[in-house]
Amino acid sequence: MKFVKITLLFSLFLITQPTQAQYHQSLYPELEGDALLEAVKDYFTPSNVPASNFARDVLYSEIYNVNGFVSCVYTGFTIQLPAGDPSSGAFELGINAEHTMPRSFLEGTNREFDLHNLYPTRVNVNGDRSTFPFTNINDSQTDSWYYLDSEQSNIPTNNIDSYSERVNGFFEPREDHKGNVARTMMYTYAVYGDVIESNAPQYFEQQRQTLCEWHVQDPADQAEYDRTYLIGTYQNDLPNPFVIDCTLAERTFCQDVQIQCVLPPLSSNKNEDLPALNMTAQNPFSSQTTIQYELETTGHLRLSVFDAQGRMVEELKNEKQNSGAYSVDLQVNSQKGLYIVVSELTINGKTRVDFLKLIQE
Repeated sequence: MKFVKITLLFSLFLITQPTQAQYHQSLYPELEGDALLEAVKDYFTPSNVPASNFARDVLYSEIYNVNGFVSCVYTGFTIQLPAGDPSSGAFELGINAEHTMPRSFLEGTNREFDLHNLYPTRVNVNGDRSTFPFTNINDSQTDSWYYLDSEQSNIPTNNIDSYSERVNGFFEPREDHKGNVARTMMYTYAVYGDVIESNAPQYFEQQRQTLCEWHVQDPADQAEYDRTYLIGTYQNDLPNPFVIDCTLAERTFCQDVQIQCVLPPLSSNKNEDLPALNMTAQNPFSSQTTIQYELETTGHLRLSVFDAQGRMVEELKNEKQNSGAYSVDLQVNSQKGLYIVVSELTINGKTRVDFLKLIQE
């Protein structure tokens, strides 16, 4: 078993190139239920996490720092991080660190500042959320709506998905953070569940089904991939496994919930100065479709097809191609559903990644 784990981790951290998007990784595909949870806990529980002050410093200065700015995950409220101590500087401007799984429930783990469980939040929103469990709140019952630096009691008239909500006893994050919350809560319960149950019995269970739904509704994006691997560099090189394998949730906590994760939506590579491939195809298709694309200049093209579980179905191209129009046939003999065509175009050492979603009926 030990050899299997070492081999798995080696493959996770060495297969990706800095210039390429990271993809779903399959973890323990032969396991499910309690056996899978035991394997996840055994391998992905970090033996070292940063101390409290250093954890906050790293959170603001590296993990959630975008060109010197840090934003609240619940509201989008943004500060420019001042020079000096990151923690005190952020706090003075209204940002602190929230424990998504409440800190008091982790007492006894010696892992209260596990970075996978920390997010920058507006100070008063963090306080208002308190230890409330997460749920979907009926808009007509919401007491407080939070957006940027404001709070209101009436239902927003526009941009409603960018607001977080609170009613006495429950909290609902903005739409683009729900999946992050779900994968964070699943991770903390998977690795620290015994202590959480002793401190807050049934706390995770009362929101479990909601978290399962959010995990599928808001899949991991490239930024979440990048953050979990960056956090891993501070915690025994261990990412959040519920981020890197979208099937873990349905094979552990969500077996009684009718969900099926799909390959996370991959963002284009940042080399936007390279020409896009502009792939097109008949969509949906039955068993075969033709992918058409055009190269503006000569480059090395890798064209791969992944299924909804992140497994490569076929590599269509992996060669140097001259400028011009091309087409390639895709024939799928496996199960119907979602497929992702991923193009990796390399020109002069730079790589651009684009993707095309296809549905087989």
